[in-house]
Amino acid sequence: MGNVVRLPVSVVCDEYQKAKARKRHLSYTPRPRLVRDALSANASARWALMKEWLEKLVEHWNQE
Repeated sequence: MGNVVRLPVSVVCDEYQKAKARKRHLSYTPRPRLVRDALSANASARWALMKEWLEKLVEHWNQE
């Protein structure tokens, strides 16, 4: 055990949190328009799936 440095857990946790914060600040932040477009596309896809699911339920109810 030559050059092993023993640090208190609190110091290790603090360094971990600092590194995480630095990484978060350096990450890419999309423009609001891109976020809005992505959410809109996601909502449209979700609505299409829901509509398809509901239509299948209605077909099941209407047994003509």
